[in-house]
Amino acid sequence: ELVFGADIKESDIQVLRSGNDMVFRHINGQDSVTVKDWFGDQLNWIEQITFASGVKWTAEQLMKQGVPLVGSELGDTLRGGNVDDWMQGNGGNDSLYGGNGNDLIEGGAGDDGLFGEEGNDTLRGGA
Repeated sequence: ELVFGADIKESDIQVLRSGNDMVFRHINGQDSVTVKDWFGDQLNWIEQITFASGVKWTAEQLMKQGVPLVGSELGDTLRGGNVDDWMQGNGGNDSLYGGNGNDLIEGGAGDDGLFGEEGNDTLRGGA
């Protein structure tokens, strides 16, 4: 179980994917908790994330809602897996590859290459 302190609300936490890791990042941009290999092996899932308000998130809820694989403001190469991926390239000139599954791929700013590959994918370029 992951328990956040009394001064952290659920609205303060962004849930992101970085490679095979799950990242719980505070909106202050300075603090985060990384769970290594979350997407590589279900044995690495944290069963419950709890906030002082009493709100609880389960691993199953997080996986159902989708967790974006997020790039930086630099040029990134992001690769999806065998599941339905959600990717956000953000800034920079990115290359985003969906892999298998029905993916949502959003390039963001920059001159991006978006490649759906297998599945019924949605590709969105940026401005």
